Amino acid sequence: MLTEENKVIARRLRQTTRAVKANPLSLLLILVLLSSYIFGASSAKASPLFGNGKHPISWKPDRLELEVMQGVAQTLMVEMTSAVAVSSPTIFVTPSLTDVLSVYTEGLESIPVGQTVRLPITVQIPLDAHAGTYAGTIHIQNGNKTLSDPLQVKIRVIEPTSDSIPVGPALPSSDRIGTSIFETQYIIDELVVGLAMDTPDPAQKIVEIATSTNGLIIGSVPKVLLYQLRYPQATSFEALQAIQSQLRTDPAVEVAAISHVMQPFVTYPDDTEYTDPWDEAHPAGDNWHLETIKAPSAWDIQTGSSDVTIAILDWDFDNLHSDLSGNIAKVTGTATPHNGHGTHVSGLACAEGNNNNGVTGVAWDCTINAYDLGGPLFWPTLVDNMVKAVDDGARIANMSLGITMKGGLFTTEEHRLQQVADANNIVKRGMLYAQQQGKDVLWVIAAGNDNEDTKFTTPASLSEQFPLNVITVGASNQANELSNFSNHGPLVTVAAPGGQSNWFFPTEQLFSTLPRSYWPFFGYSDQYGWMAGTSMAAPQVTGLATLVLSEHPDFTSSEIKECIVSGAIAGGLQIPGEEFYIINAEKAVACEDTIDLPDEVDIVFALDLTGSMGQELARVKAEVAEIMQSLEALAPGTDFHFAVVSYEDYAGAFDSRTCGSRYRSTYGASGDESFRIDQPMTDDIDAVGGVVNGLTLGSGSDGPESYARVFWEIGQVDTGATLGFRADALKLVVNFGDNIPHDTNLNEGFEPPLTPPFGQADFGIDPGRDNDIDCSSVEGDPNNGDIDFQADALQALIDQDIRLLYIDSSEDTSFIQAWQFWASQTGGASAAIARDGTVPGDLDLAGLIADLLRLIE
Repeated sequence: MLTEENKVIARRLRQTTRAVKANPLSLLLILVLLSSYIFGASSAKASPLFGNGKHPISWKPDRLELEVMQGVAQTLMVEMTSAVAVSSPTIFVTPSLTDVLSVYTEGLESIPVGQTVRLPITVQIPLDAHAGTYAGTIHIQNGNKTLSDPLQVKIRVIEPTSDSIPVGPALPSSDRIGTSIFETQYIIDELVVGLAMDTPDPAQKIVEIATSTNGLIIGSVPKVLLYQLRYPQATSFEALQAIQSQLRTDPAVEVAAISHVMQPFVTYPDDTEYTDPWDEAHPAGDNWHLETIKAPSAWDIQTGSSDVTIAILDWDFDNLHSDLSGNIAKVTGTATPHNGHGTHVSGLACAEGNNNNGVTGVAWDCTINAYDLGGPLFWPTLVDNMVKAVDDGARIANMSLGITMKGGLFTTEEHRLQQVADANNIVKRGMLYAQQQGKDVLWVIAAGNDNEDTKFTTPASLSEQFPLNVITVGASNQANELSNFSNHGPLVTVAAPGGQSNWFFPTEQLFSTLPRSYWPFFGYSDQYGWMAGTSMAAPQVTGLATLVLSEHPDFTSSEIKECIVSGAIAGGLQIPGEEFYIINAEKAVACEDTIDLPDEVDIVFALDLTGSMGQELARVKAEVAEIMQSLEALAPGTDFHFAVVSYEDYAGAFDSRTCGSRYRSTYGASGDESFRIDQPMTDDIDAVGGVVNGLTLGSGSDGPESYARVFWEIGQVDTGATLGFRADALKLVVNFGDNIPHDTNLNEGFEPPLTPPFGQADFGIDPGRDNDIDCSSVEGDPNNGDIDFQADALQALIDQDIRLLYIDSSEDTSFIQAWQFWASQTGGASAAIARDGTVPGDLDLAGLIADLLRLIE
């Protein structure tokens, strides 16, 4: 097996061979230069520049002072500039620092004249390190000769506490990383805690939690109320799980999760040169992936725009590579060498095209904001960078990373799914943050390289919870089949070329940009190479999304996703044995802003009129005509009929305790109604608009509502006849609400289980048509029985093939997640809006409902 040093030599010999082929007379010069490189150390010693007592290398900054907690690691970057060329430099760290500091020197083979070289330095404080100050220096040598002034370093090691909250995520020291029963690396003594976003004083609350559970606060992402707690008493995985269970009993804790290490989904073959012609009919060679997805045909329509900002969350970006320098606007974070993964991903998405140089991305032009994730990746670091990407204005975000929870002798499917749910509940805070800020971001995520069902992978499985704006990408090979490593299953949205795990035939991989290398006397040289994985498939979808948005700048994330999915289906390359297709760039970019619906569609607008819904109702009144007109314009061949129903709650107090429930409460105010038909089906838009604008709020308070009665009624044959449902129409209920239904066990039926579950799952019995709790089921007597939300109400919609589109203004994470699941059970979908009725991403309600329809068409 080649060592890293031998790989570098081999790569340079290949480059030398190409140079000699181009100009045989250059062989003599190359040999002279190569000998100068090999014997550079001895030549440097003899040079007058090295013998005059001056140090040619300077540091920026020239002094490091930092404060780091016990058990925490921190990577930072220093720069050095040399007045002369230096080969084979050696980094020397004084012994007083070697226990807490290391310098990453891989690839530091030389320092060119006048060039700035960045040097990663990792400060890592073990758990047993004593609090206090560690001081020393770092300098550069060549043999025994000192070439730099000393870089002064002072590190103050402090102990974490329960009452002080550091700002920013914290990386663990290596002695805190272990292997879990899921075959993942994890932090052995840490839990990541997310508080409810409406927590009145989150800082005080997390201090209370840490104090009461003997935890130490070591990091935070304040904008999404995420905190890292270290538990020294957790001496095993089981002990950590016990503390996790304790934390979940606190109503303010929405998520408490074990922190697993995420990785890029990639394999690393060798590099080669880019020489093959273009032929979409016969994809082959080093541009086979672009030919497979019909990128050249798409380029006849659109090649991209710098107006589209994409975020790439990854590792190791070279923003000075000539194929990327014009498109990468900035790199945020500390660059840690990672085999050029981020550079390769960036090139696949958006390497500059048509510039007579190197390679091209799926998009030729874009604005890339690159977020270097540093060393080992844990949830808080990822979420922190997701928040930064949102704040920086990204419309599309690529995440070629994740982790699959493996099965084993001591793990059940339920255990694996629970770990995934915990992790997803942390990562999705970055997505929810975008929605709360009114930002419309399309998240493109690699499915994973473990040949597993994607439901066991995070964050790829978030495509289920965020169907409007998450695309999970599997990998295909040159035979247009699933790559032999790719994750699969119904949570994969589309596939893109990702290659095959085959080290002997690199052309079964994907060819793209790699970080530049330095040649003494020649300077920096662009590099290119092969990689395979769903990490490589995802950025092609990101590049395609860039093309679609460039062509259709007003499109929402959902519309972009719909164009990519429908274009893949139209392209006809379905992965054998799977439900998803390989992307087709030409058809995606040529996408029209329409919805493919049946000839007849019947829509019931269901409106919650309790007192808390004032702003939402005002928004619906203002936009209801536009909603109906927009739908007719988006599906011009469809005959729409609309109806209106409304409700508050059951009037008066109800006691469910006689039927085994623990719930007794006043449901609604006097005069409230649990269900009424305000307008039967009609194609008269003006009539429907007039009815909606004539509705008035009741006086009911914000609490569980009569949703079970509403949906059950709509699913009844007699009520359906009164409403005027047409037999062959696609039947939809568009419900506007802000709470949850009456039911004695709202946690029932979730697969995987709702995380976190409703702390109080019993909200009383829904009395049904007779407004009376009589402990009997509507299955036995529809006019007198009580209604169970899951078994009766949702099932009634399912039995009549009526799909629920639920628009949730609760701003409650558990409610939003629950309604997404309940709506999906009917074949429908759910989306969240703000309390004031505004829609994330500067959309209107018409656009939001259209997006939901695209999910079910």
